Amino acid sequence: MTLSRSKIEYVLNPDGSPGYSYPIFTGCSQPASVCYTRDLCWARGLHRRFKDKGWAELYDPDFRLKFNECLKYLPALVRKPSTFAVAFTADMFGPGSERFWRAQEQVLAEVRRSPQHRFLFLTKSPENLARHNPWPPNAWVGCTFTGAESAERQQEIFAALGKVQGGERWISFEPILGPVYIHTEIGESLSWVVIGAQTGPRAMKPKLEWISDIIAQADYMRIPIWIKNNLLQLFPQYYNLLTRQERPR
Repeated sequence: MTLSRSKIEYVLNPDGSPGYSYPIFTGCSQPASVCYTRDLCWARGLHRRFKDKGWAELYDPDFRLKFNECLKYLPALVRKPSTFAVAFTADMFGPGSERFWRAQEQVLAEVRRSPQHRFLFLTKSPENLARHNPWPPNAWVGCTFTGAESAERQQEIFAALGKVQGGERWISFEPILGPVYIHTEIGESLSWVVIGAQTGPRAMKPKLEWISDIIAQADYMRIPIWIKNNLLQLFPQYYNLLTRQERPR
């Protein structure tokens, strides 16, 4: 089994070349009450395409969380400083992930073993991140949410991310489905913000003000922003506003 280049536009190596997909975990058990795009999930779509092909062994047939220990050492084999999208076809910190605590710690041990690389993590359950404190310096610890969450849940998400120690913190507002207020306490410690649209035949088009509000907040807090190309495609008349693809410091 070898590493494959990521097709996610913002997963880039320091030299600008595509980074790597690192499916050390696959599968997700997030309920629809947390994952508002569960039925349109691109990772589930990949699972359906791969389950009868060469990568089928990496996926649980029912898309439950699965640890692929056979891939654990692959980043250490890459000498050139690179970026790895860790378990982006999974939520390795989602519901039921507590039984994988030792496996998660093994992954973080590999992150520490390769300090020349940058490892991107994302979860919809940031309340489970602090149990791995302190994170390695080269771990980019992120959460993803849409803005469709209640104000109370948004506060809980920011509070949970604020409890993370070590590493770098970032947020992916993808897909953006509602307004978001970035709490100043956590915002000033964020290293990156990504904003993207929902895709697919049933995708909901976001409101421009949701996007412009996040941009204004991030600019005020001096947070680098990556706006995905799918938003520019939706609002081509706002080219000057939406051509922001800043790589993290």
